[in-house]
Amino acid sequence: MTERLMNRGIASADMKALLADRGWNVYLTSGETLPDIVAVSPAYGLLCISLAGSDDGMVALNRQVANLRALDGSLQRLLVHRVSVARSAITREAKQLAPDEALRGDWLDRLPSRKVDAQAVEALDRALRPRIELSLPRRTRPPR
Repeated sequence: MTERLMNRGIASADMKALLADRGWNVYLTSGETLPDIVAVSPAYGLLCISLAGSDDGMVALNRQVANLRALDGSLQRLLVHRVSVARSAITREAKQLAPDEALRGDWLDRLPSRKVDAQAVEALDRALRPRIELSLPRRTRPPR
């Protein structure tokens, strides 16, 4: 658990920035039931990333993708690119990357192109975007 949180804290903002810079719409999720990062691109489709930090991240990611698909019927038919970022990532499997490999981003160029259904993109946005935004006033110190 600690390793997962450390890896998520280190990499999630950087991964979000990398994906957003390349034209992906990015959603960071919390909890264990959904992938840590869900991203959608008009050119490449749906991408789910696990920042599990362990070599068994793909097993958990497959469960999380199933949970994501269960959120809306239109998500059932989407093909999903799945990537697990693991600290040791000793396999050379394209679906499992070490953090430094993931942050380089060259693997994104090797993803096969996939069309995305607009209805599925809307369903994904409804399911993952924040439902409430709070604007808190800043506290200022009174002048002395």
